[in-house]
Amino acid sequence: MFLAKPSFKTIKQGDDFMKNSKVRMCVDNAIIAALYCALILTPGLNALSYNAIQFRLAEILLFLVFYKKQLGFGIVLGCLISNCFSPLGLPDIIFGTLSSAIAVVLIAFLGKKLEIVAFLPLIQCFIIAGELTIVLKELPYWTNFLYVFLGELAVMIVGYIVFKIIGQKKWFEKCIK
Repeated sequence: MFLAKPSFKTIKQGDDFMKNSKVRMCVDNAIIAALYCALILTPGLNALSYNAIQFRLAEILLFLVFYKKQLGFGIVLGCLISNCFSPLGLPDIIFGTLSSAIAVVLIAFLGKKLEIVAFLPLIQCFIIAGELTIVLKELPYWTNFLYVFLGELAVMIVGYIVFKIIGQKKWFEKCIK
């Protein structure tokens, strides 16, 4: 008499809430931004994420834009947040985030094949090399370019292999939609 019969109405309302495309997109982008930050700021990985020699494992997430353009916002947001912790300061916040935004836009509009997506982020190297040359003043532009290019290329090759494999899986297709 005093105990009410349990209702699953709230669970159903929660499902409807997550089916709302705007809410789902915000949540998805927040998760992507958090994952990007985790892959940059985790001790060990953060030592490779800044300065002249860069191996930003989080850049693999750029491939997600190939499958769902709207996820680019989460990547750019994650990059912005991560760059707030950069030892290069404000220039990295501005130019590092700008270069990621350019890569996202290029992938969203020019990435018709996964192979093309693997090479579009390499354009970031021109911006990052310039930033490193101006801020660090240690190495010439083309040396910085080569270091950043090799790190980005390695990450893009790994990302291409990973997404070539999982991109064909039904669970990934269902998850990304």
